[in-house]
Amino acid sequence: MTPHLVVDVTGHGYGHLSQVTPVVLALRNRVPGLRLTVRSLLRAEIVRDFLGEDCGFAPPPPDFGMAMHSPIDVDGERSAEAYAALHAAWPAVVAEEAEKLAALAPTLLLSGVGYAGLAGAARAGLPAVALSSLNWADIYRTYCLGFPGAAAVHGQMLDAYRSARMFLQIEPHLPMTDLPNRRSVGPVARLGTDRRAELADALGGRPSDRFALASLGGIQGPASMCRLPRVPGLRWLADPDLAASLPGRDDVTPVSAVPLRFLDVLRSCDLVVTKPGYGTIVEAVCNGTRVVYCERPDWPETAGMDGWARAKGRAMMIGRSDLAEGGYGDRLLALLDGPAPAPVEPSGVAAAAELIAGLLA
Repeated sequence: MTPHLVVDVTGHGYGHLSQVTPVVLALRNRVPGLRLTVRSLLRAEIVRDFLGEDCGFAPPPPDFGMAMHSPIDVDGERSAEAYAALHAAWPAVVAEEAEKLAALAPTLLLSGVGYAGLAGAARAGLPAVALSSLNWADIYRTYCLGFPGAAAVHGQMLDAYRSARMFLQIEPHLPMTDLPNRRSVGPVARLGTDRRAELADALGGRPSDRFALASLGGIQGPASMCRLPRVPGLRWLADPDLAASLPGRDDVTPVSAVPLRFLDVLRSCDLVVTKPGYGTIVEAVCNGTRVVYCERPDWPETAGMDGWARAKGRAMMIGRSDLAEGGYGDRLLALLDGPAPAPVEPSGVAAAAELIAGLLA
């Protein structure tokens, strides 16, 4: 019988999709004919761009990540209210998820990293694996534990994560010491191809020029939160909204105007400016690209991710005001003048795929 993998992807930006993508693609190479069904709030065309045209879709589970004020700032109160409403009828939510999954009849559920589907899989007697650098129970505890009824909600989240056969923690990750089924693997990242000559040609420059990418990821915010400093000899490629907010800048080009895949642009650039988040930071380090990100002290992953990025690559943290005002040109130039980092192997891809393939066999 053809194995059927159902993949739940939290629609909290693109970070969770970028985490599961290389593992799913590795599984497709290992497991011939693997059938794939994705459940996510993300748009189907985005998912297909990551995973390929031949994946199927089913209605997503009801958990959502966190409500946000901006790409960086969590709305704890609104998040707590939404989770309270979700968990007010938690047994019914789990029963509905069990029915939905049973109808799909998967060989395995891979969650990245919602927990309602995991609880439903356990109720339906279906094997499940979680994969992520974080879990939403830890994030919920950080921002919402002071609200009424939060302890019960947090406990139900943890029970769902504990029900999985394994929780594969991809490096760098939160400790998750309250999950006995945790298993740490190396970093997971998509790799691009160095197409620097083509990038230079598209921008009317030379391969010896310096190129930087500015991208704040899949959660949109006001372009005013990011300003790009003018640096002599540096050409910027930016998210389209950000580029549009900088009229008259002959050193800024929308990344959408370049006929290259985003990952190839990332690999071909000297540096990327982004927010603190697993996807772009780990992909930059694994692709051998310098990375600059703004401070985000309340986000639980920030300290560990910052330490890992500095140890493995060439990374720099700047202040929120620096990001908003563009006041970091001299430090950016110093980072560019330093030695180029070597790419880091995303060893967690093969390790996670091997473990999951064993359950699909």
